[in-house]
Amino acid sequence: MGTEVELVVPQLGPDAARAFRARYGIEPAARVVLRAAKLTRNKGQEVAINALHRLHRQGMNLVYVVCGDGHREGELSSMAAGLKLPTVFTGLLGTRDMIAGYHAADLVVHPSLQEIFPNAVGEAMACGRPVVAADAGGTAELVGRDGSAGVLVPPADAGALADAVQSLLDDPARLRGIGESARRRIEAEFPIERMVTGYERALREVIRGGG
Repeated sequence: MGTEVELVVPQLGPDAARAFRARYGIEPAARVVLRAAKLTRNKGQEVAINALHRLHRQGMNLVYVVCGDGHREGELSSMAAGLKLPTVFTGLLGTRDMIAGYHAADLVVHPSLQEIFPNAVGEAMACGRPVVAADAGGTAELVGRDGSAGVLVPPADAGALADAVQSLLDDPARLRGIGESARRRIEAEFPIERMVTGYERALREVIRGGG
């Protein structure tokens, strides 16, 4: 995944979302909670699995969709299977399939414990998906702190993550409103022109500093 998804998002129709669900055997009634990240350390995957396990154990019909690759896939797959949490590991997806995945999701979780500028959060917001994320690194800069464009929870707190996910899934109007606000925030606060200008300024400072 890269900034091209975050900044320029093709508008896929509902057929793409339905096709994504069908491709991975996800029934239409299931709530899809998606995570996009490398399967490596410090990404908070255990936190998300434990949080969603709580909700599934309480009777919520959900599927955890993990998009990304990495050396921990076997370990995390075994963990989810041991908890009987319905989980799909898609591997690394191309841009169009990743966008379809975002549109197929009811919400996106981002429990990473260390972040600078989380592209996956920006990508989800650009696709109009509500995000529940750990308050770590630069994540709050993207979603804001007032809860209107995304929900922040304490890092490594599975209970808080579970409560936030359940609260949103139980309130369709709020879920939809946060997704719409997320897209507007990305378009207003992080347009491609701002990103390009920022990179150019940083490069010029580096070049001057090395001269």
